[in-house]
Amino acid sequence: MRETNYYKEQIEKDFWPYWEKYIDTTYGGVLNCINNYGDKIINEKKYSWSQGRFLWILSSLYELSIKGILDIDKNRLKNYMDGNLKFILDNCLLEDYSTVFLLERDGTRIKDKKTGRYDTSIYSDCFIIIGICKYVQNIEDESLVKTILNILNNTTNKISSKHFYTEPYPIPEGYETHAVNMIMVNTLYEVIQTLDKYSMKYDKYVKQANNMINTILYKLCEDGLIREFVYKEGAKNKRLLDRHVTPGHALESMWFIIEYLEKYQDITKHIDTIGDISIKSFDIGWDEEFGGLLRFVDREGGIPKGESQETSFEKLIMDTHDMKIWWPQSEALVIFHKLYQLTGNQKYLERYNKIKEYVFRVFPNEEIGEWIQIRLKDGSPLEKVVALPVKDPFHIMRAFIKIIESEEL
Repeated sequence: MRETNYYKEQIEKDFWPYWEKYIDTTYGGVLNCINNYGDKIINEKKYSWSQGRFLWILSSLYELSIKGILDIDKNRLKNYMDGNLKFILDNCLLEDYSTVFLLERDGTRIKDKKTGRYDTSIYSDCFIIIGICKYVQNIEDESLVKTILNILNNTTNKISSKHFYTEPYPIPEGYETHAVNMIMVNTLYEVIQTLDKYSMKYDKYVKQANNMINTILYKLCEDGLIREFVYKEGAKNKRLLDRHVTPGHALESMWFIIEYLEKYQDITKHIDTIGDISIKSFDIGWDEEFGGLLRFVDREGGIPKGESQETSFEKLIMDTHDMKIWWPQSEALVIFHKLYQLTGNQKYLERYNKIKEYVFRVFPNEEIGEWIQIRLKDGSPLEKVVALPVKDPFHIMRAFIKIIESEEL
């Protein structure tokens, strides 16, 4: 199975021309508070979450262009990368190396009204890290490694002390979340690759990543399904939070783990577990009526159920559970392409072909490019805010990039 040419064309003829129009050449970074249809800027605010992600995208496109795999102007990419990095370094980092969550277009910081803080998302910390990491993996600048490690050490300290925020959806009291372990596996992978490039020691970060992988695969997984939230006192299967499954997160988590294990550990002892989780997560999330992956389902399939205390996350589950949104679909492309590539097992190829047929029939915006990213159960477009009021520049292109990398690098 060779998919490189297909995804190269998606990037070169569709996604890159679309997103290049929204690069802020005045202040750096990207303007991505765009409506779901993709033709109108809603406002010019900047989420550091998106700025870090976009730096990762730019740096990955640059790497593939330098190596002759993509046909995109390398000098323009380099200029955009430099502008994006400068915006982050000048505006997004606080004195303790936490990240400012929301800024005006020019970098003016915006304080969160609910918490009274600038640093309201540990996920933003992680996305800033991976963006800078990808930059310095491709542009020689060893001085930035110290900045990366300062942000990372502050982030891991916050996680270990449990003093961090995850706005706009706080972790409900008493619960631990899969999402933090998941994003840290990916973050540590990028950090380790960066240290590896500069011949620096990374043993302690390997240990951290290994611990988080074991937590995901063997503590948070039960009956082949990842628990997004685990109640610390052991109660389960009563509340909506206990019972719900997020298929897209499980699939994303599995390819994060594969990517790391393939390069820095022994993948063979975990591959069957990863494959089983991926299959079960995909199958329980698949909508037999219209196709595609649902956002949330119950552990026994179907609409999420259980007691609710009306937390913001529980409201999110019930408000969006049957929606078809962009990122679970693109994560499914990556994991099943990778599993088939590693094993040759037809069950993975079948699911890859199934999701590919669905997404490229339903999601592309044929008129202006990119995807209409937020859709109802039947696939019709929906103008609605999901998590942040932005159009995401990350998951879809990242999926295309990962598939190309797995075949070409």
